Amino acid sequence: MSTVPLSPTGKYPRAAVPAAEIEHMARLIDEHPNLLLPSKICEAESSLGYSILPDPLSSDVSARIAEALKSGTAYSVVRIGDGEANLLSFDRSPETPHLDRYCVAALIESQQDSFLPDHSSMLMLREMMISSIMQADVVGVLGLWRPPKIALGPRRFADALNRNLGSFTGHWRGVELMLQLASTSLPRSKTIASAHPYLGILQHLPLIIETARDVVLNTDSSKVLGALSTRFPDVRFTLIPVDGCRDPIVPFPDGPHFLAKIAEALPRDLAGCCCLVGAGPWAEIYCTWIKQRGGVAIDIGSGFDLLAGRISRRIHQALGYVEENPFTLDDNAKL
Repeated sequence: MSTVPLSPTGKYPRAAVPAAEIEHMARLIDEHPNLLLPSKICEAESSLGYSILPDPLSSDVSARIAEALKSGTAYSVVRIGDGEANLLSFDRSPETPHLDRYCVAALIESQQDSFLPDHSSMLMLREMMISSIMQADVVGVLGLWRPPKIALGPRRFADALNRNLGSFTGHWRGVELMLQLASTSLPRSKTIASAHPYLGILQHLPLIIETARDVVLNTDSSKVLGALSTRFPDVRFTLIPVDGCRDPIVPFPDGPHFLAKIAEALPRDLAGCCCLVGAGPWAEIYCTWIKQRGGVAIDIGSGFDLLAGRISRRIHQALGYVEENPFTLDDNAKL
């Protein structure tokens, strides 16, 4: 497959994506309407022999995490959202090379920890993401569950593709590719959960925190660190910040050097430690390293925003959290 070059700045504008590639995606959506039906995805995953946990608000994932902490078992919970799915599907389809490049370049540029990507770095990140999935115990995937307010049929989904190309391409590919991996190479021992297990994890966070020896937070929110330390005074919390500090002269470094920084900051021995990770698509990589060091790693993503009182995702709005956020760590929090 030919390599599609980036611009000298590392950016790849939407206008560079040929209409034919977008039309190809729209046809796929139109031809496979069942991939937008949670009941069909649950049925397909179950038929392959996986343990399925489609309800994001259930206590099942939290109970498994607490058990791993009690037994000192290394464990990881990762989530494959639209951004991660775009990384996973990079350079896999001969029909969409420009679209693949655009989606991954836009994803990387939008992160707090960012860099100027090239073809090789995108391939490297794709393989690291696959490795994270293979080493995880619970994999959250798109398609198992959707709140009714954001359910989309094939035609509306294809129309939405034009409004938000990267997000809806990633969402579609997150369903399609993860189902393909489940049917071919993903070990049957894994638990397949909703892509939003952090909702249930936040709901049962006291069970997890009180079971842990120590808790590491990988996030940009020092506010959450202070609030949790106050709420759980007998637990030792450590912050490994997501800095997102960009040099005003060279805002994007030439490689993902932040990965090495986090690898160095993580303690070598994490046995008995719970690590809550919120670092965009890099969270899956960090969760793998945490598990390799004996810890329990949980990608809670925008769950950190909810804890800090911020509504940052459309799904949070659809669930009514604008009116009442049950997870915020203010004085009236229910946590």
